[in-house]
Amino acid sequence: MLCQIERCCQYAEVTSRTVIVDTAYAHSDYFKDNFSRYFTSKQKRLVLSLEGQATDLDAMQVYPTFLQGRVTSYKVHHDSKIDAFCDSTSGLALTFDFTRDHASPLLVHQQAGGGSLSQWTLLRLSLDRSLVDQLLARIHTMGGPWIGVHVRNTDYSTDYESLLQDLKKGSAKRIFLATDSLQVKERFQSEFKNTTVFSFSRRLSADAKPLHEMRDMDDADVLASNSDAILDLLMLALSARLFIQKVAPNPFGVTHSGFSKLARTLWRSKILLRHLVPDPRVKFGL
Repeated sequence: MLCQIERCCQYAEVTSRTVIVDTAYAHSDYFKDNFSRYFTSKQKRLVLSLEGQATDLDAMQVYPTFLQGRVTSYKVHHDSKIDAFCDSTSGLALTFDFTRDHASPLLVHQQAGGGSLSQWTLLRLSLDRSLVDQLLARIHTMGGPWIGVHVRNTDYSTDYESLLQDLKKGSAKRIFLATDSLQVKERFQSEFKNTTVFSFSRRLSADAKPLHEMRDMDDADVLASNSDAILDLLMLALSARLFIQKVAPNPFGVTHSGFSKLARTLWRSKILLRHLVPDPRVKFGL
């Protein structure tokens, strides 16, 4: 999601447009909340919610043109043949050509896809105060430096047993475990005798269903799940040492979770964290 926001921001800078992030779109199964509940934008032309926008989007000339008059009501499905999110009515991809300018005042882009752009999105944002307070509370609970471990084990699976055994041979007092799997959490917490394994996420998968699928979740659970994902990322980035694992061979050819890669980028580049969390109470070792 961060990568797609950055794609749009870079395009908007060249074409003098404003980016509006609508992660609370009614017919989406993912995130399902205003981005502005979690972050504050540092840029006037990056708006993190549709709330307060007076413009009638359905009345605007839009591209792709098949969305004319129904920008706020179209439904989405994923077409595996072209690996794209498509409009359920027309069957066409929900995007535009990023290599040229368009006459339409409103452009719609709703796609997935990772990469290395996510770190630049974070430079445009600062963490919401409520999340900063939660981050500080979790740091306080840890009680000292920790080793960070990320294990993705739902839609992507991970052979984490070798890592677990290697960690048992060490002398770490504290491990922070970021995982989407209840099984992984229980396995780690049962294996360590002289090491405390911390895991703060309130929602973990017991059946390998990925956490980013949020269909039929209520507002409180959505807020908790999204907040935990962001806070897990930051706790990994603040680790004294960080361990991420390759995922098993998969149809997408992915070797590492994008979450793992972003955590590693932030862990290596603490200056990015300082921009995202400009609070003197959070120490980055800079």
